[in-house]
Amino acid sequence: MRKRRALDGVMDTAGGAGRGSFNHRYALPGQAGNSVGSVLRAVDLYPFSDLPTTDIDGRGQEGLLDRVRRDKVQPRIFHILSGSEYWARAGSLLHTSTDGRRALLEAEGTRTYAFAGTPHGARRHTIFLEKATAADLPYNDNSDLSLALPALLIALDRWITGQAAPPVSRYPRLGDTLVPPASLHFPKLPNVVVPAGPPPVWQLRFGPAYRSEGVMSEPPQLGPRYPLLVPQVDDDGNELGSWRGMAMSVPLGTYTAWNHQNSGTEPFGILSGLQGAFIPFPVTQADRARSGDPRPSVSERYGGLGGYMRAAERAAEAQIAAGFLLPEERERALTSMRLNWDRAVGLRGHWPRPKNLIGRRDLRRIRPHLSSIDLPNVRFGSNADISAERPPPRRRDRLPGRSLDGRCGL
Repeated sequence: MRKRRALDGVMDTAGGAGRGSFNHRYALPGQAGNSVGSVLRAVDLYPFSDLPTTDIDGRGQEGLLDRVRRDKVQPRIFHILSGSEYWARAGSLLHTSTDGRRALLEAEGTRTYAFAGTPHGARRHTIFLEKATAADLPYNDNSDLSLALPALLIALDRWITGQAAPPVSRYPRLGDTLVPPASLHFPKLPNVVVPAGPPPVWQLRFGPAYRSEGVMSEPPQLGPRYPLLVPQVDDDGNELGSWRGMAMSVPLGTYTAWNHQNSGTEPFGILSGLQGAFIPFPVTQADRARSGDPRPSVSERYGGLGGYMRAAERAAEAQIAAGFLLPEERERALTSMRLNWDRAVGLRGHWPRPKNLIGRRDLRRIRPHLSSIDLPNVRFGSNADISAERPPPRRRDRLPGRSLDGRCGL
């Protein structure tokens, strides 16, 4: 058989250290591991890293790229991770030893880009209210990763063709910004319970014929549990060490890679899929003091919409200079940032929930109570001044959070 390179480049997007369930008995291609209740499926398996490491029990010495490196047919590879990959797809094992104690070198011809505060699958904030299987906190719809993908695709192509090297890798580092979950310095936020850690991943043994023939024994035998590390966070609760895209450079809240499915499942460590959470900042300093929220308010950070958009423009230029945004994508990125503002505005009517409705998922039950929620409404005019007032009556042709005259009320 001729040993020829089949692929020049690979963009491994939002895979973490996991893999798919393919080419074996009882394969389930749509499964994504314990993070979504697919417990003990053949998806989070050793080896996890590109270069050889021993398994958690001290056996073996394997890496994902062993064969292509041996045959000298390795493609250029971008590993692109959202925050969810650390909390749901064993992402830390991509660049640490299986016992979590040693940082691994990158394989030649690879880059790793982790995007802070991004979910595996972005969903609209308010969907968390609408389904019985939704979540306790508003969903994270941070689009930083998707905004960067066109620039990264061009960078990969230029690297393959020898035109230019891509940006250096950006991901949390062991001993600094990659830490055990117990060492996470998440701020104490009202009505927010931080998970004890990612769903567990164990060494799985599917029988002697699994690796050679794809014939597996069910249920698998369990070996030791792998230590999973997560990105450290700043005083706002936002991730450190990973690349900060547009929304994370000019945040309107805390963007997490985890979310609880409901309060009843919290003791079992079950998280709500791969969506993460968005916990908006207080609107004003008074709101911050009233709620006991330690994070600076939106008005303290930006003054108003004008200040926010000026910060977004500066962030766009920084993203372009660093190679994570194409110049022709600048206006799209700014439109996305304005949409983030409008969505945060629309979320104010739903979050925080009325206390007697915490944990319920039925929007039909929640809607009758919304009119009685006494939340401040802050409107930002052209001079970014702030004045409290009640929101105008809604019209059928008005999008949530967007006033027809272009002004926004938080």
